[in-house]
Amino acid sequence: MRKSSLVPLCVYKQAFELFNELRLDGTKDDVVPGLIRGSAKIISAESAAICATDDVSLAPLAGESMGWNLEGPPEVMARYASTYYSHDPLYYRFKTFAQSKSTFEVIQNVDALSRPKIVDSEFFCEFLRPLGQMYYLSLYLNIEDAPPMYIGFHRRIGSRPFSDREKETIKMLAPQISERLRAVRFGGGGKMPRQNKSGLLSRREMEIAKHVAAGLKNREIGETLFITEQTVKDHIYNIFRKTGVNNRVGLVCWLLNCPIAALGQTAREKG
Repeated sequence: MRKSSLVPLCVYKQAFELFNELRLDGTKDDVVPGLIRGSAKIISAESAAICATDDVSLAPLAGESMGWNLEGPPEVMARYASTYYSHDPLYYRFKTFAQSKSTFEVIQNVDALSRPKIVDSEFFCEFLRPLGQMYYLSLYLNIEDAPPMYIGFHRRIGSRPFSDREKETIKMLAPQISERLRAVRFGGGGKMPRQNKSGLLSRREMEIAKHVAAGLKNREIGETLFITEQTVKDHIYNIFRKTGVNNRVGLVCWLLNCPIAALGQTAREKG
């Protein structure tokens, strides 16, 4: 995973906690709402929605959309699936992305259109304004064996746009979001991710790496695992050597890009 200087360590820790807490054996209805709610809260979005689309028409698939904290008339939301999605000024970007080999793309509506043009658009007048929304940050996803899909993170009228740091945060989250959606077959496709990178570390090293990601100091890790601080340091040296990282932020990035089974091991052990 690419490490961004714009994203602070505390955000990486929030992301690790989000993906570690979501149950691996949960259903789509359990995992997906927590996934979009947790991701939205990390970037201080005020609402969010996810939608899988038809491979050919790229229209929203019936029964394959979920929202968090959405407000507005139900009929407006219902008409989105039949009409409004194609009026989105960024729809052409999604069509281009869906036909590409890219795995994800992040774009905000004000990155493509000026605020006056957004306010004058039919999409704003007929859809966003009745919902009280102004800015939206879209994460487009091409997931193996699944239809193209997107997640929209929203801010209300009167709020500020999403910052570069928040856009970089969503880019950082994208690989694990894709893995989770693939695991629960959101959109009717996908399968359990392959196991790979976690095998680089022993069980003890993975345990220590997770404590590092959770923000514990070497002394605290030693007290938790009943080993000396020097032993912890030795393990961390080996972890850095095996994973090719040189600091704790890099290790969190590596963990976030691990298979979801490796990230969820602690949650299963606790349960």
